[in-house]
Amino acid sequence: MPVETFVDTNSDLLTLTVTGAVSAEEMLKSIRRIFTDPSFHPGMKVLTDMREALHAADGEEVRRVAQLLIANMDKMAGVKNAVVVRQEATYGIMRTLQLQTDGFPFETALFYDLDEAQQWLAQEVQTG
Repeated sequence: MPVETFVDTNSDLLTLTVTGAVSAEEMLKSIRRIFTDPSFHPGMKVLTDMREALHAADGEEVRRVAQLLIANMDKMAGVKNAVVVRQEATYGIMRTLQLQTDGFPFETALFYDLDEAQQWLAQEVQTG
């Protein structure tokens, strides 16, 4: 399966590993499945590892994923999602998603380095 998920309840971390070519439908199906998982909750940390993903997504597919995330704000509130990529094209696709969800009560950051992504997830949220 091109999208695998693992929940570490001790560290409150959901890891998504995306490998190979993944269609928008597969990604949407995986996200919907995560939303129904009882261990997923607002404020959870998410590590999305897309270093082995092969993408040919277009703007419409990115928009559909963004709409699904926004439509489930009750589940996404406070979520920190660190996305790790290897290819510039994947970075560009994920940057588009990041921009489309900017201003909503969840945060996405993009990384080329897994260690940097993990460090970002480990940081506590600073309140004003």
